[in-house]
Amino acid sequence: SSFEISEEKKNSIIDEGYVYVYGHNVLVDKVEITGKMIEESESSGPLFTEENGLLHVADGKLVNEAGNPIQLKGLANFYLSVQPQLARKSVFNRMKEEWGANVLRLPVNVDTSFWGTPEKGYASGSDEDRARITATLDKAIVAAREAGMYAIVEWVVLEEENPLKEIEYAKKFWEYVSSTYKDDKHIIYEICNEPNGEATWDDVKEYCSVIIPLIRNNDPDSLILVGTPNFSADLYAPMKDPLQYDNIMYVFHEYTGHNNEFQEDI
Repeated sequence: SSFEISEEKKNSIIDEGYVYVYGHNVLVDKVEITGKMIEESESSGPLFTEENGLLHVADGKLVNEAGNPIQLKGLANFYLSVQPQLARKSVFNRMKEEWGANVLRLPVNVDTSFWGTPEKGYASGSDEDRARITATLDKAIVAAREAGMYAIVEWVVLEEENPLKEIEYAKKFWEYVSSTYKDDKHIIYEICNEPNGEATWDDVKEYCSVIIPLIRNNDPDSLILVGTPNFSADLYAPMKDPLQYDNIMYVFHEYTGHNNEFQEDI
């Protein structure tokens, strides 16, 4: 297909090595285009993140920098290693303007074997894979900042079940994120998505005892989300034995048709 685009955009396509067409990554090695590229308009007025600033927990509620309760609404991208084309400001703006989202989750997968994709995860891949994933995350974080949206940087615990299994890679990852973006008020840390299988709340607490102090050493006022057992579907354990840190929120995912005791009770 042919489209007329700027030299800058053409070079970007060449550098990234793919274009996104009808839901598929299409590898390219040559760009010859005619036609006209429609530029997206910039949003007017103050950005949502500028109005609300650094979020924190007060009296059991999520509040903005001024202390007023706030609700975040948004979506989760798929693994950034599998769909790097999602790490663009145009995607974030569309989610904001057409879907009313003010937050997006940016999932960094530890492994991808569950999905059967050829792309590797942060722990299961090579140094080259990690560099690629990190570069895509960097682009997504900047895109969220420019769009005025909050970004939940998410360490996807799924295939490995227990967050302790790849804690050395988690330490490396969170050290990079928390030191690089410690001054960004739009970043929220989700440190272990969906512990499952035989992973217990004690396992999650042990993981947190390492990762939370590491993040807070770089970013002391950060908001941290903690996944809970049984695919983040059971809050009984953290209710009975909460973490002893400030600015912590516990994650709950409801899976219709797969209710456990906690979901049935609520």
